[in-house]
Amino acid sequence: FDQMMVVGVFLGNRPTSGYKVEIAGVRKEGDALVVQWREVPPAQGATITATVTTPFAVAGVTRHDGPVRFEKVEEK
Repeated sequence: FDQMMVVGVFLGNRPTSGYKVEIAGVRKEGDALVVQWREVPPAQGATITATVTTPFAVAGVTRHDGPVRFEKVEEK
């Protein structure tokens, strides 16, 4: 962890399977590191189960010693 750190986005409970979260990008803005993320719902017509899920994503990024901010971006 001298040169890298881990960022994570956790969506919390979702009512069915098929949800996912993506880390869309990372950028510096002033003294902050901004982690952009998006929630991707189940595809229309996809087979899903009525099971509560808790989607998450983690990524290794270059270490940043300043503040970290998370920014939700819209689906592609």
